[in-house]
Parts: sequence; C-alpha cells; structure tokens
Amino acid sequence: LYRFARFRDHHTWSEIFDDALSALEWTVSAKNDVLQDAGAATGNKLKLFTSGSSAGAHICASVLSHALSHPSKYNTSTFQGTVLFYPPLDIKNISNTQLEFPLTFKPLKLRRGQSLMLWVWEIFLRPSEKDKTSWSPYETMQPEKLPPMLILHGTMDSVVGMETVKAYFEKLTSRRKRRHDDVLILLEGGRHAFDYMLNDVTFVAANGISAWLHRNL
Repeated sequence: LYRFARFRDHHTWSEIFDDALSALEWTVSAKNDVLQDAGAATGNKLKLFTSGSSAGAHICASVLSHALSHPSKYNTSTFQGTVLFYPPLDIKNISNTQLEFPLTFKPLKLRRGQSLMLWVWEIFLRPSEKDKTSWSPYETMQPEKLPPMLILHGTMDSVVGMETVKAYFEKLTSRRKRRHDDVLILLEGGRHAFDYMLNDVTFVAANGISAWLHRNL
C-alpha cells in the first residue's frame, strides 16, 4: 500500500528507499522513546525483526543490505531476523531465472533482453544510475552479515517467479556458516498475496512463521 501510494504521487525509487532508511534509523535510535522505555523497564535488549511482502519485501531486503554496510548508524547488532513474503529480489535478472523480451519495442520502452520486472522498475520508479546499486538485493547481498531469514513463496505465484526466489535462497545459504537459521517455505498452491485470504495455505504459512520466530527469538 505504501509503495502504491508513492507510485500515485510519482515518487522515485530513491525517495522510497530513503523513507525506509529513515524509518529504520529512527526505530533503532535513542530518539525512539517507546522502545527505549520498554527496554529499560524490562531489561531486555532491543531485538529487531523486519518484514515485508512483495514490493515491501523488496524494500525490506534492499534497506537491510544498505544498513549492514553502515552498522553503527543503524545499530545492526539489534537485527534478529527477516521475514519476506513472495519477494522480488533479483530485479536485474542476474540469476537468469526470468523470461526476457525477445525484441525491442520503443513505444513501450521495452528492450530486447529486458525482464518484465526490470521494465516495471524502470518505468514506474525511474531509478538513476546511482540508485541501481541499491535496488537488487540478489546483487547487494552480504550473506555473512544478514540476520536469519525466512522466505515464504507460493508455488503458483505468477508475479514473482519461484525459481528466482530459490536462486536467491541458494546464493544466501551457500555462503553462510549457519544455514539452519535460514528457511524457505514453498507453499503448495499458493499464489501471489496468498496471505490476504484465510485458507490452508495461510495456516501452513502461519505455523511456519510461528516456529521460525520461536527458534530465533
């Protein structure tokens, strides 16, 4: 909803990305009285879990990659885990798991060899060359620094390809020492935005999230 509102108001990827970074910086800062008071009252250390679905999952993963390069500014020691729902994580199709346009069609600004996801990003978010270093979590991933990750994806998702998500997860876990903390749940019959409905798929997803959170809290 946030990103669609920003689309409507014609904001760029850079503005959306900076909004999310500012929110993260405030959350982990001393200026956040709510969390600081709660920590003081309970004696508990701040444990931050981030999450997002679809475009929100892309924002979440992109912001994490940036924050981990600036650990003191974003207090990354508080990052405990990330939950991503049907996330588009390889906008540039570096993993070569997405279909690409076979021809160039200038009226629609389609280029030969361009994936549909990349076309959508370039048309609606108008990224600058500088922005392109922050918008592909598959490319900017820092496996040994990322907190434990749970990814949930439907096997019948026609918006974000399952193979692309599997390629991201394989790259992540192949470079980790503690692979057991990362989990990819492929939900049989699940479609994009499966969590908007109450059915067997959402119950399986909810149980998986509960078990993963219990293990990582």
